[in-house]
Amino acid sequence: MKSLVLHVLFIVALAALLLLAFIIPTQGLAQTGAEFQEPGGSMEAVIGGQRIDFPVLHTDIEVSIQGDTATVKVTQVFANPAQEPVHARYLFPLNERAAVHAMTMVVGNERIQAVIMESRQAQETFEQAKEEGRAASLLTQQRPNMFTQDLANLMPGNEVTVTLEYVQSVPRRDNAYELVVPLVVGPRYVPQDRDPQLQELEDLPDYPGVTGLTLSEELTQERVAISVDLEADMEIALIESPSHAIQEDILENGLRRVTLAQGRVIDNKDFVLRYQLASSLVQAGLLTHHDERGGFFSLLIEPPSGVEMDQTTPRELVFVIDTSGSMDGQPLDACKAFMRQCLQTMRPNDVFRIVRFANQARDIWVDPKYATTSNINQAISAVNNLQAGGGTEMRAGVLRALEPPVTPGTVRLVVFLTDGYIGNEYEVLRLINENLGQARIFSLGVGTSVNRFLLEEMSAIGRGRTRYIDLDDNAHDAAVAFARTLEGPVLTDISIDWGALEPFQISPPTIPDLFAGESIRIQGRYSTPGQGTIIIKGMAGGNQAVVKVLGYFPPGDTGSETQSVALMWARARIETFTRAFYLPHYAWVDVDQQEQIRQEVQQLGLDYSLVTDWTSFVAVSEFIVNPEANATETLDVPLPMVEGVSSLAYPNQNAGSLAGNTQMASTPEPAAMAGLAVLAGAGALAALRVRRKRLPLTTTNNGECA
Repeated sequence: MKSLVLHVLFIVALAALLLLAFIIPTQGLAQTGAEFQEPGGSMEAVIGGQRIDFPVLHTDIEVSIQGDTATVKVTQVFANPAQEPVHARYLFPLNERAAVHAMTMVVGNERIQAVIMESRQAQETFEQAKEEGRAASLLTQQRPNMFTQDLANLMPGNEVTVTLEYVQSVPRRDNAYELVVPLVVGPRYVPQDRDPQLQELEDLPDYPGVTGLTLSEELTQERVAISVDLEADMEIALIESPSHAIQEDILENGLRRVTLAQGRVIDNKDFVLRYQLASSLVQAGLLTHHDERGGFFSLLIEPPSGVEMDQTTPRELVFVIDTSGSMDGQPLDACKAFMRQCLQTMRPNDVFRIVRFANQARDIWVDPKYATTSNINQAISAVNNLQAGGGTEMRAGVLRALEPPVTPGTVRLVVFLTDGYIGNEYEVLRLINENLGQARIFSLGVGTSVNRFLLEEMSAIGRGRTRYIDLDDNAHDAAVAFARTLEGPVLTDISIDWGALEPFQISPPTIPDLFAGESIRIQGRYSTPGQGTIIIKGMAGGNQAVVKVLGYFPPGDTGSETQSVALMWARARIETFTRAFYLPHYAWVDVDQQEQIRQEVQQLGLDYSLVTDWTSFVAVSEFIVNPEANATETLDVPLPMVEGVSSLAYPNQNAGSLAGNTQMASTPEPAAMAGLAVLAGAGALAALRVRRKRLPLTTTNNGECA
């Protein structure tokens, strides 16, 4: 019996070795004509003796900034290096604030303006075009910061160019404006027992192949180019990028242009650009737009400077550290460095707790401790010993942080340190809303391409603030800056007296508190033109602060140059309704029926040509290019690994299967890894087929994903 077992193990091991020699990802160039030059290099794999050429692309991103408003154009050029037609899918991010309002598709000499439709209708239109053999594209929102671009009938040697346009406000952080252009979607962990009521919002697409894991170790380093123009009338004191090397040029018209120093880069981390104006903007300012739909406005509010904060109120600080698999290596090291510094900034009358979460959530010690030198040293020692592994059960972390009673006489401040790599965002946000009480939530995104939508929403619901730490940031500086954030907002209880002006449909309905170095925009509409004084009131350092702004709502058409005001109003309105959809008892809106909310969001999307959870862009060619469309395969555009993220974030990829393993168990012991690798290799031959299998973006149970 023993010899039989050894014989079987030998055969399995031999099969795995043969498989490794048989499935060899390579990088090369497949041309169907001498004139065809692939825009982003090629990616191919030899699978089962047959070569698969994956769709390739390059992306050009052009940004124009005026004040704190950015207009963005994203041009995606897809190419098919294969010998046969393919359907393609590209999973990509956009800024969580993006109001995507236009899409065009160019196929050969044909230029098609995409049409906004209800999402199901758009999907049906796309599928029909695909079956008929027409070139078509479909843009679908999966999250406010996550989208898919589906392409039908991408022909051999041909290119299809898709251009997206969006506008967004640029947030102000630490007295500088911070533009973020996300470039890659990180992996997502989704628990098996999700809330069925939120399935409509939380369904996720399949995750593509990842270079260095299921695909070639090499991916072209020239996938993305970025150009940012800052208008000439802006007096810029500082321009810097903490993420990429940049080049700054001043053009003849005085316009400042920022480009990547390398020209083109691989899309494995977010692009971040910070700029500071030479003179501070006024504490309040008004933008307006008027067209055939009526009037729109955007009111900027900034906090007063020099406010002395209350340092006497004792605080209960709860640090919640993500130690799941995706935090392995550099992200967790960055958390540890930050915590070592941050713990030493606490006040003597503070109490604190530290919670770690992965598959489960645990306190480092049972009860809150005072911020004495001895307790801080114990905490630093415990943090230094943290190790990463397992799934991202953030629900457990939320409950562990918020459920215990608050220490009497203190104000609870909860700090989450995480990359946010989960797929059940709305469930976690609902859980925070239900258990928040009087606490404040502060989110600290750790990594080069974190889930900013989740982190920003956590802080918005939790009446706190979001900050981000790049893996190369100075831990001391980051901790000191964050400690200032924890001092609390500098302007609270904000109210606006509109005087003779009569605005309506204002977002957000309740104005959040303002922290030092930040700003907020109030979006709204008006029907009656006129002029009046807008009075903004709030409490700053225990005293009332008053700011007066002369407001003018124009009667006539203001032209296309100000249309971003209307688009950002619609985007803010959609955000408010969507928040009400997953937070049924949220106080900001009076619409509590999900069907009503769905219809409101859908109508806003259709009226303002915006992509939402329930509206999509679709473009269809007039010409039939692929008579064999039903036999055509669907392939994903490969993605690079997120910079600084280890392979533990991609457990399905480690299995060596394009289909993935949706029942991935928790982190195996090291001694078990070799045996699992052999079994994974033996199963890979059946999984890696020419016909595409879908690799889930999600991982259930207690996998090592994100």
